[in-house]
Amino acid sequence: MRDEIIAALQKMIQALVSGPVMIGSMPPLNGYAVSFAGGAPMEIYRNLTTNEDLPIVFNGKSADQNALASAMDAVHYALTTSKVLPYTGRWQIYAIETTSAPQLVGREENQNWLYGSSFRVKFYAR
Repeated sequence: MRDEIIAALQKMIQALVSGPVMIGSMPPLNGYAVSFAGGAPMEIYRNLTTNEDLPIVFNGKSADQNALASAMDAVHYALTTSKVLPYTGRWQIYAIETTSAPQLVGREENQNWLYGSSFRVKFYAR
């Protein structure tokens, strides 16, 4: 189920940026990476459905620092304000929150800038 949610987020992000979006922790040059970092049910109901949160790491890499920071900010804004969120018969995302805004993580020796950020995806599992 978490793999399906990550894939849905990957598609949402890909619709917003021009570079490739991969699933994993390290993005390709001029690209982005999205990965989950744990998570657990917040509530378990009598019918064994759950209310869960899923921490998501969102990283970017580019030679153009301003373009990278702007694109990642735009992704955070779009996802956290979206009124149309993914769902299937097994799960439904009901909120995406920024837990860490895009910030400089470092710079590679080849001059590529690395930015990192994170989300909290709240979903209901059936």
